[in-house]
Amino acid sequence: MKALGKWSVEHRVTVNLIMVFLIVAGMFTAMNMKREMFPQFSLDMISIAVDYPGASPEDVEEGICIKIEEQLKSLENIKTMYSTAVEGDAGVVLELDAGTDITAKLNEVRTEIDLIDSFPTLAEDPVVVEIKNNEPAIYVAVYGDVAERTLKQTAEKIRDDLVGFDEISLAELMGVREYEISVEISEENLRNFSLSFDDVVRAVGSGSLELPGGLIKTSGGEFLIRAKGKRYTGAEYKQIPLVTRADSTVVLALFLDLGLAFWVASGISISFTALLCQK
Repeated sequence: MKALGKWSVEHRVTVNLIMVFLIVAGMFTAMNMKREMFPQFSLDMISIAVDYPGASPEDVEEGICIKIEEQLKSLENIKTMYSTAVEGDAGVVLELDAGTDITAKLNEVRTEIDLIDSFPTLAEDPVVVEIKNNEPAIYVAVYGDVAERTLKQTAEKIRDDLVGFDEISLAELMGVREYEISVEISEENLRNFSLSFDDVVRAVGSGSLELPGGLIKTSGGEFLIRAKGKRYTGAEYKQIPLVTRADSTVVLALFLDLGLAFWVASGISISFTALLCQK
């Protein structure tokens, strides 16, 4: 230690140069250092998502969720595993033991998922990702004395503009609700055609479906069968047949847009008054 002090005294210029270099290097590092108010960190969790368009929750559970669970149940370092099956979508979440190498385990899970060759034909490719904690750095509020639908459309445009900047990797909307078509039924018209509310509910439910129909193998190749009958607008819903009588008379649901837009708990709602007419 005395030798170091003696050398420093005898080589003051060198010591000063070293000190200046350290100060400059420290300032340069500080200015280019990545700074986050809410740093991203791993939650030791892996998500597996599979889209199965048009399939019921029961089909999703049987065709996807159970197969994934059986394939992954023998893996080590998995603390818990739970799955969710909804219409057209399957999700499986793995919670890993603390200290597990998340990158190695992610690759292992992807390899096991790729080994499953019995997924339904119409199911999309599985998406396996690590779940991370991403806290927003900035919140932008959109408000004004306008309809909520206008606010949502404005917020969507702002979001699309923000993600165009190189400095912004992700922008998401919060506090918005999905669009919904609400059907109001005239009791008088129901009585005129001897229909009940349940009859209309069943007709609307069965008249707007998109379901897989399986696979047909022929000498010329394989053909996928799929029933595409999903409806999205009032003009499409009004063509749903409510009942077909013996004399070939078809009672259709006729939806007239009265411009009565209102909001319900599940999202933006456009109100239609349901009338019944004969075709």
